[in-house]
Amino acid sequence: MLHENELLPFEATPLLGERLLVLAPHPDDEALGCGGVLALNAADRRAIYVVVATDGAGADNAADDLDAYRARRENETIDGLTILDVGAPPSFL
Repeated sequence: MLHENELLPFEATPLLGERLLVLAPHPDDEALGCGGVLALNAADRRAIYVVVATDGAGADNAADDLDAYRARRENETIDGLTILDVGAPPSFL
């Protein structure tokens, strides 16, 4: 029987760049999807730009006050990026 590494040879490659652009479909996807890559690049003081495409207000669990829900989700994104030490504030479409 073949081992997994024989079937799928894999060597991790560091995902570092001069500048990074993260396009997140929803708030928190930037941290959940590539938070580790963001933290590694932020530690090396690389320029990171995050764009969040939607405000998350269309979620099933959105509150009755969509403006408050939208603001909360944006603040969660900003707080998460601050913890990851991403310098530039995110853009919200």
